[in-house]
Amino acid sequence: LMVATLDSAKEEASLLSIPRDTRVKIRDNGYDKINHAYAFGGHTFTQESVENLLGIPIDYYVLIDIHAFERIIDAIGGVEIDVEKRMYYEDPWDDDGGLVIDLYPGEQHMDGKKAIQYVRYRDGEGDIGRIARQQHFMKAVLDRVMSPNILPKLPQIIREISSAVETNMTVKDMMRFAGMLKKVKENGIVT
Repeated sequence: LMVATLDSAKEEASLLSIPRDTRVKIRDNGYDKINHAYAFGGHTFTQESVENLLGIPIDYYVLIDIHAFERIIDAIGGVEIDVEKRMYYEDPWDDDGGLVIDLYPGEQHMDGKKAIQYVRYRDGEGDIGRIARQQHFMKAVLDRVMSPNILPKLPQIIREISSAVETNMTVKDMMRFAGMLKKVKENGIVT
């Protein structure tokens, strides 16, 4: 789970990751891991649990599954990531027919299939290591989206994104936020 805040007046953004094992109160289910909120009540219970945990209202939600994630990354032409170490992991019982993560260290261009491996990898560092990678990845995505060859394609990319995700944001909302990205990038994202 990630919570993004965007101050439209200051054109500043923050990104907060919530570890999946964070214990929270979930409506009608007592205290449990925050990642169980979705199983108990979909995005509604997840949003309520995050709002109660942080004491803030959440205006929008965006649900991205593995296939949508891959489509979005492919729509922006992939991202450049400096993989910090050897990452290998197999989970034959993964919900999507098995998971194999097989990445080598070093700077590389990742399409959607490779990028999902990077953001899903978890080892002895647990969720904290994965959160750091996911935040690093989000900054790389912002760099890619703000590149001169992608900026003119943003309206088309936003339409692709809106068809790939479940959200309560309109295309107009997404376009408004996209219009702030250049300034947000200049100001930096606080993580």
